[in-house]
Amino acid sequence: AVILFISAYLALTAHRQVFGGDARAGGLITSGVFSLVRHPMYLGSWLFFCGLVSATLSYASAGVVLVMAVFYCYVARYEERLLIKTFGAEYQEYRTRVPMVFPLKLGKRKQ
Repeated sequence: AVILFISAYLALTAHRQVFGGDARAGGLITSGVFSLVRHPMYLGSWLFFCGLVSATLSYASAGVVLVMAVFYCYVARYEERLLIKTFGAEYQEYRTRVPMVFPLKLGKRKQ
């Protein structure tokens, strides 16, 4: 239930930011859930499928999670190429600050 709640929050909040008031400004959206991850809608959708796996404990739903992970990775990388063309250095800088899908930065910490 927690995973499904988080997935709905991420997807709906990101959708509201992209297609609601923030989108009317016409610039790059880096606030709200977009300050945590660059692709919160994809993360929210993928977490929904993870919730299904934990609810059903089936191999079929686990297979769907894997397929969706590969699909979202492919689509996100394509979308990022378009965003670099559209926003240039602004998006490149955003990419250095915010993780792609998971809100955890692994590796060296800046001191």
